[in-house]
Amino acid sequence: MDITFPSMSSSATPNSSGLVTDFVKINAPFSKLFKSKSFNGLFSKKLSPKIKRIFSSPEIFKNMVGEFLGYSDWKLVTQKEINDFASATEDFQWIHVNEKKAATESPFKNTIAHGYYSLSLIPKFVYEVWECKSLKLVLNYGTDKIRFISPVICNNQIRAAISVLDAKDYKGGVLLTSKINIEIKNSEKPALSAETLSLLFS
Repeated sequence: MDITFPSMSSSATPNSSGLVTDFVKINAPFSKLFKSKSFNGLFSKKLSPKIKRIFSSPEIFKNMVGEFLGYSDWKLVTQKEINDFASATEDFQWIHVNEKKAATESPFKNTIAHGYYSLSLIPKFVYEVWECKSLKLVLNYGTDKIRFISPVICNNQIRAAISVLDAKDYKGGVLLTSKINIEIKNSEKPALSAETLSLLFS
């Protein structure tokens, strides 16, 4: 379920359980909405509410260096998606696609997703976290310091945690450097950590 807000109050930060406890203060007009049956119990569960941040201009990122932007939705990684990625990249290592062999010979007792599959989901995850209405073009400018830390086992759920590392004027646009950790549900270690560079034009 997606819930979109124009902005997020600086006081509305997730606590240790991942909940935004000061939610009514973020956007008071929505308080009645969350008392409806369709939203009943949504914020009593230990799940981060989906708050997509909407910006009017990429220029705002220059004033947000060091700020945590939020989490994407959790995504289930299926064998079909792993197989499809293997076909697209022609990487058919048995640890990814041979379920029977992986069950007996892999230390994980299951297939694992390609590291670059998880990395390729970053644009999807970013769009779930924030959107800039005035953007006309976004170019992937590069990725620094990629580290694949933990394997994503088939049927794991993953999500992105995104922060702003840097933002500056560059070639007529704004060069945004983001810190992105791809987290695995119920795992202390992330699947990967990367610093992505995106050139934003409005």
